[in-house]
Amino acid sequence: MDPTTKTTVLIVEDEPVTRRGLQLFVQQLPGISVVDIVDNAESGMQKSHDLKPDVVLMDIGLPGLDGISAARQIKKDDPGRRVLMLTANNSDEAIFGAFNAGADGYVLKTSFAQSLELAIKTVRCGSVWLDPQIAQTILRMAVAKPQNSVDLSRQEQQVLSELAESSCEDGVCFVKPSFV
Repeated sequence: MDPTTKTTVLIVEDEPVTRRGLQLFVQQLPGISVVDIVDNAESGMQKSHDLKPDVVLMDIGLPGLDGISAARQIKKDDPGRRVLMLTANNSDEAIFGAFNAGADGYVLKTSFAQSLELAIKTVRCGSVWLDPQIAQTILRMAVAKPQNSVDLSRQEQQVLSELAESSCEDGVCFVKPSFV
């Protein structure tokens, strides 16, 4: 990335006051310019294709097609396009849905004034950005669930149960599974 080149941003936000505030805020950030603002996912996908911004700043809760679905389509069409989710939604479903769709970052609207510039520059450089509150949530979840924990099917649980109850001699275990 050439440090003299401005980072271009497309804003996709349905709420008019928030959209205008984001535009004014992002335009005053050094080294960043807004190439367009749109109010729905369909327009965002089209403008992303046409204008090829460095970063698409995408709201999740858009009317009609949601921002997660739009991010998925943008990344499918252009895997190199950087998508930064900006939302008030901090549910696990939204967070993991966004990243599963290919989002490169996640910023909460409640804290964007402190972190949006850094988030845009971080995803522009190819890294992932997590809002600090979201990072804390994810770390708590990772610590709460043992690392070696695995979700097993009923049949897998049965096999493990029978292995635990099997008889072993000289390192060889004899198991008579009930499901066979």
